[in-house]
Amino acid sequence: MRFFLFLLVLAYNCQAQTLTFNLAFQRADKIFVFDEKANKAVSVIQGNDACLSPDGSKIAYTSNTTGTRKVVAYSLDTKKHLTINVGNHTSYAPVWSPDGNYLAFQTFVDGVWYTGLFSFVDQSFRLLTRAHESYAPSWAADSKRILVQDMNKLYIYERNGQLVKNYNLGPITKDYSTSSDSKFILTPDEQFLLFTADAFDAAGMPVGAVFMYNLKTSALTRLSPKGMSCTGDLFLNNQNELFFCGSYDHEKEENIHKLDLITKKMTTVIRNGRNPSARLTSNETIAAATDTENNNKYPSYVGTYEYINNFPFNKKGIKENHYIVLWKEDGRITGLYFGPSTDFEEATEEVPEGHPHIPGFFVTNMRDLVIDDNKISFGLTVSEADLFTKPISLKITSTDEAKSAGYKHWNFQIESHTNKYTGQFKLGQTLVLWDEIKGAERAFRKMEY
Repeated sequence: MRFFLFLLVLAYNCQAQTLTFNLAFQRADKIFVFDEKANKAVSVIQGNDACLSPDGSKIAYTSNTTGTRKVVAYSLDTKKHLTINVGNHTSYAPVWSPDGNYLAFQTFVDGVWYTGLFSFVDQSFRLLTRAHESYAPSWAADSKRILVQDMNKLYIYERNGQLVKNYNLGPITKDYSTSSDSKFILTPDEQFLLFTADAFDAAGMPVGAVFMYNLKTSALTRLSPKGMSCTGDLFLNNQNELFFCGSYDHEKEENIHKLDLITKKMTTVIRNGRNPSARLTSNETIAAATDTENNNKYPSYVGTYEYINNFPFNKKGIKENHYIVLWKEDGRITGLYFGPSTDFEEATEEVPEGHPHIPGFFVTNMRDLVIDDNKISFGLTVSEADLFTKPISLKITSTDEAKSAGYKHWNFQIESHTNKYTGQFKLGQTLVLWDEIKGAERAFRKMEY
């Protein structure tokens, strides 16, 4: 018996799975994964409430083959099943912790719905709390806290059952209606709550919509388009991409959509599908290196980050995007900043009358660069000699290289020559940067090559 249990633990905790997928969803009573190589959806098992593990190698789902709903973990690589033992209690709708070590799900005990927790670390099961009924669990990004609701309040618990905080739902949902199926998701920066609720259309009929609540300002924003009816199926990956289900009146099936919370761009990713869940892409071990000059440690945020400026000053279609390139050199982190001159000038005063404003473009070293944990600070120094008439290629590393490559000088003055910036990395994929001089905020996204 001990040997059999060891095999189960090995099969469901091994990190070296060879077969992984990036998206799972449900269609009718079957669970599908999207095979990117074949560019098609593949049915893998019968069940409901599919939730893909953070590493994309397993699916937790609800099985109802015996007449009692049970939570099952299924390996996409070995095709093995593990039924989560919770006694004879009905259980459904499992959700993986971001570290892949736990499942939270609904379970019915002594006539009350509670949140159950199963640990893959020691194969144990327990209830999160018996203090009140609880519905629709979701995880905080640290895998240590769980959000549940009882239709009156939203609760945040430590994994050990210790209550951290609670909110009255009324001020959050305002005039919109939620149910026991309404899942509230806390964004990784812990500034927003995402959820679905019933709004009302022009005819006064309730229509599901996706909302975002700002915990600091109490502002409530509708994210899903008007005219689209959305269900309670929400999933947020660690690239600030929200997956949800919705359909318009003329559509016969629900479709799965992906909304970028930074750019607000929405795309349809799966036709005829629901219950989306996605692989978390930054689950690799983050290396740490010692910055001897600043005497601190920083995670490996090496890469190229892009800020897309959707409202450029010029009218000629020239992109005014900003780029940050970070790399390791001699045991410390170094960076280049590419951008337009608008951070250093009052542009319109220096432009001849009737001439459309086109900023200058530069590449410069990030001075006094400090990365401490997930925070970043640096300064920029730019002179008129550093400015050119078109965006600088990311292959260029200095003003001298730009001159040698044939870039033409920009012939206007700038108001200032230095600027300071502070910011924060969000799960290694997003860098939110604050311009301390002008008070502007920019969200950079890590580019993939």
